[in-house]
Formats: sequence, structure tokens, C-alpha cells
Amino acid sequence: MAATVVEISTNAAHSSEAANQAEAIVTQGSQQAKDAMAEITSLAEAIDQGVEVVSGLSQESDNIGAVIDVEFPRDSVPQV
Repeated sequence: MAATVVEISTNAAHSSEAANQAEAIVTQGSQQAKDAMAEITSLAEAIDQGVEVVSGLSQESDNIGAVIDVEFPRDSVPQV
């Protein structure tokens, strides 16, 4: 009977240790998920800024094209 009590106590200690390890792993995984979300948010913001820059460049390109068309109408440009 004493051996059974010792065995139960040992199993309980092992179970407690395993639960503590599982909790540590879950905590670490949760932190990694939070870190990944922060990186994804940062990347999305950088992409949004890139889109704004490209849109601005597109508008400037259109403006340059309009000036060139006014300065040098396509009909008057000598063909090469």
C-alpha cells in the first residue's frame, strides 16, 4: 500500500512538471504569435506607404505626359 501511495505521489509530481512545461510552451507560442502579428502589421503599413508613393509617381508621370503633349503635340513630333 505504501508503494502505491509513493507511486501516486511520483505520478502527480510528473504530471505537475509536464503541466508546467506545457504552460511554458503555450506562453512562448502566444508571444511568438503576438510578435508575428506586430511584424505583419508593420509590413502592411510599409506596403500602404509604398502604394501611396507609387500612386503619387503615377500621377506625376501623367502630369509630365500632359505637359509633353501640350509642348509637343503628337502630330508635330518628327518621325524618326
